[in-house]
Amino acid sequence: MLIRLFIVLLLTNLFSTNSKAAEKKESSIRIDLKSAIEMALANSPDMRRALLSVNDADQLENLAWAEVLPTVSSDLGYTRNMEIPVNFVPGEFFGGEPGTLVPIAFGTDNSWDGGFTVRQTLLRGQAFIGISTSTVFRLAQLENFRATSQQVVTQTRQAYYAVLIAQQQLNLQGSSLARLKANLDENQARAKSGIIDEYEVLRLQVQVKNEEPKVLQVENQLKEALRNLKIIIGLPLDTPLEILGDLSQYDLLTSESTIETNTSIVEVSNQTPFSPMLKSNEIVDLNKFRGDLRVLDYQIQLKKKEIAAEKSVYLPNISATYNLRWSAAQSGKPIFFGESNTRARFQTLGLSASLPLFDGMRRNVNVQRAIIARKDLEVQYEFLDKRAQNELITTSEEILQIFEILPSTKDGVDLARKGYDRALSRFKNGIGSQLDVTEAEIQLRQAELNLATLVYQYLSSKANYDQALGRVPFVSN
Repeated sequence: MLIRLFIVLLLTNLFSTNSKAAEKKESSIRIDLKSAIEMALANSPDMRRALLSVNDADQLENLAWAEVLPTVSSDLGYTRNMEIPVNFVPGEFFGGEPGTLVPIAFGTDNSWDGGFTVRQTLLRGQAFIGISTSTVFRLAQLENFRATSQQVVTQTRQAYYAVLIAQQQLNLQGSSLARLKANLDENQARAKSGIIDEYEVLRLQVQVKNEEPKVLQVENQLKEALRNLKIIIGLPLDTPLEILGDLSQYDLLTSESTIETNTSIVEVSNQTPFSPMLKSNEIVDLNKFRGDLRVLDYQIQLKKKEIAAEKSVYLPNISATYNLRWSAAQSGKPIFFGESNTRARFQTLGLSASLPLFDGMRRNVNVQRAIIARKDLEVQYEFLDKRAQNELITTSEEILQIFEILPSTKDGVDLARKGYDRALSRFKNGIGSQLDVTEAEIQLRQAELNLATLVYQYLSSKANYDQALGRVPFVSN
C-alpha cells in the first residue's frame, strides 16, 4: 500500500533527522516547510491513530472471512471407572420373576474417546455480506487516514506561516525601533549643538520608550508561534528551532522563488495550481479528492451493507458437520495405547438448517432503523458537500481579493519609504519637523507590515484552498 510505504519512509526520514539533531544538541535545528510537513506526518498522534484504525480494519476483514471458512476442532478424553456404573432392568428379561429388578453393570474399567469435527457454513447471509462490508470499512479507514493527512499538512503549513509572520513583525518592529534610536542619537547631537530644541529630543525619547514594549510583545508572539509549530511537528518545546523563509522576499506575482530560503514554500504552494475560474459559483465534484466527503460516502455504503445484512436474517442458515471419532475400552489396569485395547472408529456427516419464523418484529425494526440511519448520513453528506463548496468559493475569493489589492499595497510601501526619506532629509535641512519624521516612520512601518500580512494571508488562504479542494501537497489523491 502506497500510503503505508509513504509513512514508513517518513518515519525513516524522521529518525535520521533526530540522530543528526542529537549530534548537535547545542545548535538549532534548521528546517524548511517540506521538512516540517514530513515531521508532522511522522509524529502526529492523529496520524498514528488513523494508521492503527487501518490496521484494525485489516484484522476485521480477516475476521469476516473467518465466519465462512471451515472450523476444525479435536478432542480427546479418558475415563477411569472406580466402580462400574450399574443400571437396573426388569428381571423377566433374564428369566426372573416379573416385577423384580436385576442390577447389570455397563461399561469397563477404562475408556478412551476422541476425534475430529469439521464445521462448514454453507449459507448464512450475514456472514457473506460481512465480507464485503469489511472491505468497504477498510476503504473508509483508508479515506479517514487520507483526510487526517490533509488536516495535518494544512495545520503544519498554517503554523509554519504563523511563525514567519511573527518573525516579519519582529523584524519590522525592530527596524522601526532602530530607525527611532538612530534618529534619537542624531537629534541628541544636534540638540547639543543648539540646532534643535531639547523638546524634539524628549518627544523622540518618549516614542522610543513606547516602542520598546511592543518589540517585547512581538517576541513573545514569536515564541508562542514556535511552540505551536513544535507541538504539531512533534518536537520537544525546549528544542532550539529555526525555520527557513522570508515573507518580505516572497513575490506573489510570480510562481518562482526569488531567494533560496523561500524555495520550499513556493514549491509546496505551487503543487496545487490555483484556478481563477472558481471565483464564480461553479460546482466542483469534491468527492474525488476531499477525504471527509469520501469517508461519509463510505459510511453511507456501510449502512447499505448493514441493511442488506439485516434483511438476510430472513434467509435460512445452512451448515454441514463432519465427525471422525475413535473409542477404546479396557478392563483392569490401564495400558495406554496397548495392543489389548478394544478399539472402534466411526464417521458421521450431517446437515442442519434453521429458519427464524417470528421474533416479535425485531428484524423488521432493525431494518427500518438502518434505513433511517442511512438517510441521516445522506442528509449529512448533502450538507457537508454544500459547506465544502462554500469553503472552496470563499477561499478562492480571498485569494483573488489579495491579488487585487497587492499592487496598491506594494505601491504603498514604495511611497511610504520615499516619504520617510524625504521627511528625514527635510528635518536634517531644518525645513521639516520631528513630528513629520515620526509620522512618516509610522506610515512606513504600517505599509511594510501590510505587505507582509498580505503575503501571510495569501499563504494561509492557499493552504485552506488546497484543503477545501481536497488536493493537499504530500497527500496522495
